[in-house]
Amino acid sequence: MRAVGEAMSIGKNYKEAFRKLSDQLETGRHGLGFAKNFNKLSLDELRQLLKEPSSERQFIMYEALRKGMKVDELNKLTHIKAWFITQMKELVELEEKILK
Repeated sequence: MRAVGEAMSIGKNYKEAFRKLSDQLETGRHGLGFAKNFNKLSLDELRQLLKEPSSERQFIMYEALRKGMKVDELNKLTHIKAWFITQMKELVELEEKILK
């Protein structure tokens, strides 16, 4: 059977499972923030990247939220339900609190 790049994680809630999943992607990253050079890009550059679906989209969304993009705008750009984006935003806020 061929590998298709699937990953699975189990958590008490969506945020915990989502956070665990990011560690299982075998990309050498730990967590969602500060991936590649996305944290160095401007919000407008992130908007351009978000227009097209990609395997990096979740990481780009995370940085866009960190830079102040609103949940509604991300929902319109990506067509990802606002509930999931709000969960990600709460992870961003927690990480920002820890970094301070």
